[in-house]
Amino acid sequence: LTDTGVIGYGECCPREYVTGETAKSVTADVHGLKRELGELEFHSLENIKNWILEIAPSKIGLATLCAIEMALLDGWSKEEHVALIEGMGGERKEVFTYTGVVPLGPINKLRPVLERFRFERVKLKIDQDLQGTLEKILWIKELYGHKTDIQVDVNAGWSLQDACIQLPELIQAGVSC
Repeated sequence: LTDTGVIGYGECCPREYVTGETAKSVTADVHGLKRELGELEFHSLENIKNWILEIAPSKIGLATLCAIEMALLDGWSKEEHVALIEGMGGERKEVFTYTGVVPLGPINKLRPVLERFRFERVKLKIDQDLQGTLEKILWIKELYGHKTDIQVDVNAGWSLQDACIQLPELIQAGVSC
């Protein structure tokens, strides 16, 4: 909340296995910084950047930092009446490319949902089941077209040995990232 009553909104997705944070710990961290944040003055994006990079990381986790940074940036752009993308030197676009995120699960459960959408880019959540992953990649290519950019996300589910085995197969199947 700014001095003029503008509210900046932020969000995060704490995952204990990624950052060690939970929804409960993020809430506690945000409440713990409420007073400090209320006393800070951010007159520029540079002020926000400096606080985020220099001061905040020693006090809070990355998920909490994400939520607060987003709220500060949102509040700043509203206060300044500037679209954030323009305030950061970018251009506002009329058309956006969305990435479809495909969760883990059997293809028969994913099919009804994915058949309703058309994504140019798909991020497929995967596990150690290489054969199942390759079947999903083939199915996504058939559904969306072979030009669809397919990325995978294993979220710490592989060992180095798993990666050495699976990555060449996934690259050959057309995975870009």
